[in-house]
Amino acid sequence: MAALPHNKLIADRLFCSLGYPFPFPTDNTEAICYRPSDGTVVINPMFNYLHSWDGSSYTSLNFNNSRSRGLTEDSQNRLWSLGENSGLSYYTDANQTWTSVPFLGTGNGIRKDPTRPGTIWACSGYEALRTDGNYNSVFLSRQQRNTGRCYYTPCLYVGRAYLVYKFSEY
Repeated sequence: MAALPHNKLIADRLFCSLGYPFPFPTDNTEAICYRPSDGTVVINPMFNYLHSWDGSSYTSLNFNNSRSRGLTEDSQNRLWSLGENSGLSYYTDANQTWTSVPFLGTGNGIRKDPTRPGTIWACSGYEALRTDGNYNSVFLSRQQRNTGRCYYTPCLYVGRAYLVYKFSEY
């Protein structure tokens, strides 16, 4: 099978505009991720949980939330989902289960960590978290800063050797 797209705009066009079957009662996806480990595309059709698509059929990933704010695959081939309300979890393919990781706030961004194996970065309006599911390192949480008005933008910037935060005041 040819490589599947990992760009949300391209994938929305692939599913909705080019005639590939889309058996969900919506016309878009809220989150999308290409998984290099197995060649599937994981989608969150609006309010319709998470499903993987292998190019010909869909498989439910038994996600317990109807929405995901972002998806990524870490270097150990685990799929991570950033929930809408304080939810962060990773999927174990072997037993098809989700494991929750403590995380504050509505998710704004999630990315694979480029240097630490099995680790991701997630951010919200409250914190930026670096985690592998066991190791958790919180950076600049609103509680730690105790400064009143510090908001993260929806983007999380991850570099090879450091994390760059972009802040804005409302």
